[in-house]
Amino acid sequence: MKKFLKYIIFMSLASSSYMAFSDNHTPTFYPLEVFGCKYNEGQDLDDFLRVAEEWNRWTENNFSKPYAAWVLVPAYVNSDSTTNDVAWIGVSTSFEDLGTVQDEMASKGQRLQAKFDKVTTCKDHTLWGWEMTRQSPNPSPNGNLTFSACTLKEGVTREDVLAADKKWNEYLDGINSNQGSSRWYPGSGTSSDITFDFLVVGGSSSNAEWGRGADEFVNGGGALVQASIYGDLMTCNTNSVYTSINVKPIPTN
Repeated sequence: MKKFLKYIIFMSLASSSYMAFSDNHTPTFYPLEVFGCKYNEGQDLDDFLRVAEEWNRWTENNFSKPYAAWVLVPAYVNSDSTTNDVAWIGVSTSFEDLGTVQDEMASKGQRLQAKFDKVTTCKDHTLWGWEMTRQSPNPSPNGNLTFSACTLKEGVTREDVLAADKKWNEYLDGINSNQGSSRWYPGSGTSSDITFDFLVVGGSSSNAEWGRGADEFVNGGGALVQASIYGDLMTCNTNSVYTSINVKPIPTN
């Protein structure tokens, strides 16, 4: 459990999108909830993080199941990729455990919820299936996440994708990359207009580390290597980048 939560922040969750892989092998997915929010008038990130800090202290005695959380702040985005000011990501070790935490927040956390509601209005609440594809060699609680929406080409199997993951991870190991990565599959609450199969999410511990990866990708041949490995399997759009701030640490027990 702790190992899983340790690496969730380097994502760079259950729906019919699982059927995008044309075989009979069912992987394990973990639940990840996402709130998309706008600041209310006169409120900002500092106000949001202040409430999150109080909420974190409250959860220590009121959540009976593991739950970790991050706040995402847009870094490199445009109006086509987001209409929200900030996002909240919460993750647990099973869908039942996530539901238990949600029940506990609803029954005991009204005071904290009212404080959140004063700061933000969150109209989007979605559930995703999370699958780790690469563990970061040196994880950090904060950093940034890079998102890219991808669609599998016809006839591609899960074995094809896993074999490609192995090659890509070997390449990243060879250049001493600290990047972690995962795939998010759209589930309950996500838009019916979604046309992609999953999000590929890469994680870096700092802007400098992200920039190092960008240098390797743009000027060091990384883009060509990636295209040679995944180009026949899927198509992906231009990515967006968000700053990731840990607001509820990984449980220690």
